[in-house]
Parts: sequence; structure tokens; C-alpha cells
Amino acid sequence: MNWIDIYTLLGMTKQDIYTQKMIYKAKRWGIMCDIAYASDLIEMEKQANLSHAKAMKRAVDWGEVGYVLDQDDLFDLHRMIFPDIEAAWVGDWRLGNVYIPSASVLLPDYTLVPSLMRHYLEDLQWWLCQSEDDPYHIMARLHLDFLRIHPFKDGNGRMSRVLLNHHAAFLGLPCIRITPDDREFYLDYLDYKDENGLANLFEYCSVEC
Repeated sequence: MNWIDIYTLLGMTKQDIYTQKMIYKAKRWGIMCDIAYASDLIEMEKQANLSHAKAMKRAVDWGEVGYVLDQDDLFDLHRMIFPDIEAAWVGDWRLGNVYIPSASVLLPDYTLVPSLMRHYLEDLQWWLCQSEDDPYHIMARLHLDFLRIHPFKDGNGRMSRVLLNHHAAFLGLPCIRITPDDREFYLDYLDYKDENGLANLFEYCSVEC
């Protein structure tokens, strides 16, 4: 029995089915926009970035069907976040050294980024598909690993939260909406590499998507 048969048994017409699908799509898009907007506010952006929301939705859609991201997918998502910027650094690993203001973390030299990200993507496959650890700790570990590398010239924070929601969807968990109210705790956990604190925060910030 397929989903159309189920809706028919419930007495729903084709118009009812279409309406429900549109309501679901609109609700889902609204949630993605809300999560992306909260993510933008963490970066002190003053207005919503719809391109960020599109990247968020694509990543969640991929996660829900059990698709593990590769390097080209990361580049595509990065380009989605910066659609109006035509520069070599958009959709590619950084070609220079960067630092995080007011953070104690020392980032790796840019020449190491391709190799580090290759290992990160191999680890991503294992953690999502084979690890039996608590899923929130898996997400916290992957989140910290990505931000330790800081592979892009800009947009690493937003990309990390797009990836976070891909991982949540892949693992069958609710989406993660980190708000400006959570910003101080979130940044402290990142700065101190506190995997437990980050895992607890992710669970606290869960929202159905």
C-alpha cells in the first residue's frame, strides 16, 4: 500500500492531498528560514539570508534520505550561502591563513586544509554510518572537528550549522536551532572544545523539522 492509498482510505480527495503537501512544504520552508535566520544572528548578521535557508533545506533533505556529503557537496552548499559573490574563495578551500577573533583556537595552516578535509570527510562517513555513540555526541565531535579546520575563507560558522542539521536529519533527530540567546554558551563550548557541553546544547536546541 502506497501513501496515496492510505490518504484515500482516510477519505481525502486529490485536492486535500495537494493542499496537505503545500501546507507541509510551506511549514518546512518556514522552519528552515527560522533556523537559518537564528544562525545568521549568531554571526551578527542584521537580516535574514534566504540563500542560507536554501542551503539548510538542501542539507536536511540530503540527510533525511541517508546521503553522506562529499567535497563537491560542501562546495555547492558554500556557494549557495554566498550566491552573489563571484570570487575564487567561494566554493573552495581557503588559500590563506585565517584566525577567529576573541577565540583561543589556533587554526591549521591553509596548505594543510585539503588533506585535513579529506580525512574529515572519511571520518564523517564512519561517524554517521557506523558509530554507535550517542548521536548528539557524534554531532558535537563532527562540529568541533570542522571548526578546528575552518576550511573556508568565510562562512565557516554558517556552514558548520548547515552540516550540523544534515547530520541531525541523517541520524533521525530533530533539527538544531541555535539562537542568539544560546550564543554565549555555544561559543564558550567551541572555544573550550567542550564536546559534552555542545552535545547537551544541541539536544536542548532541538526543533522538529
